[in-house]
Amino acid sequence: MDYSELLKKMRLILDDIVPLDIKYFIDFKIEKESKVEFVLVIFDKDINLFTNKENTGILNQMLPVINSDISKLNKKLVIDVEVYENYGR
Repeated sequence: MDYSELLKKMRLILDDIVPLDIKYFIDFKIEKESKVEFVLVIFDKDINLFTNKENTGILNQMLPVINSDISKLNKKLVIDVEVYENYGR
């Protein structure tokens, strides 16, 4: 499967819901036998917007839907979060 279309759709979704002042970068990382990995690069000050213990982050909400039984994907989607620390300090 060509995951470039999935990447485009994820970028569109993130562009619509992430505030304009938040900087991030998402890209394809690797396809393995049972999963497809993407990488999301963010700054440490924004980590709670994307993922947190309360499960209210963007990725906390997106990934269960994408990886659900009703998904059209035949592989598990994984988004690795890479954090740049101390941005703007």
